[in-house]
Amino acid sequence: GLGDVYKRQISIINDQKSLLIRTEDEIGEFKHTVFNLQGAPITSTLENNINISHLYKGIYFLESIDSKGQKQISKFLKS
Repeated sequence: GLGDVYKRQISIINDQKSLLIRTEDEIGEFKHTVFNLQGAPITSTLENNINISHLYKGIYFLESIDSKGQKQISKFLKS
């Protein structure tokens, strides 16, 4: 299955060089994966700071999954 939709708020600060990810409660470990518009994974990390300076301009998705398998998908623009 795809897991449960994430119920806690995740916010992204995008300065076009990196994504800084903040979670509502900052508790637990999250796996963050960046996908391109075609759905192919670009990069994956457990860190809350993702370097996106190498990405081409366009629309991307960030999938954040917690240790219980709950996930949230956010869209961001690299310009």
